[in-house]
Amino acid sequence: MKLFMFRCSKEMNESLGYIFTSGYTSASFSLSMAGYIIIVRRRYSETLFLVGSYALQMVLCRYGQNWEDEHEKLERSLNKLPWYKMTPKMRKNYHILLGTVKIPIQVLAQPFVIINNNLLLAVTRTAYSVLTFMSNTTN
Repeated sequence: MKLFMFRCSKEMNESLGYIFTSGYTSASFSLSMAGYIIIVRRRYSETLFLVGSYALQMVLCRYGQNWEDEHEKLERSLNKLPWYKMTPKMRKNYHILLGTVKIPIQVLAQPFVIINNNLLLAVTRTAYSVLTFMSNTTN
């Protein structure tokens, strides 16, 4: 299972990473512009766009967070195994497996963005900051 998760993560990073990077750099500004149009210009028809865009951000970030959570569960369960009761050969295999599990599995948008709940928080903070700035400068 771990090998499959690692391979899928690597394939996604190599093929779609730059698309996700450009999407996340513009996500904050598109969310803040939609909020600005709704609040300042009173065009409530943009609400559907705002909710849909934020829901997409939540789904993608939750996807990445789920991968990290499952990896942590796997690591915790391997750490709880009674390795001291294993045969020497099995103990050696256990240490090799434990060493490979220590390498984190993260969904990355190449070259620098890790897709998880922290990214959702950063997008939300930036969108709110830009929205507040735009609202204060127009009044």
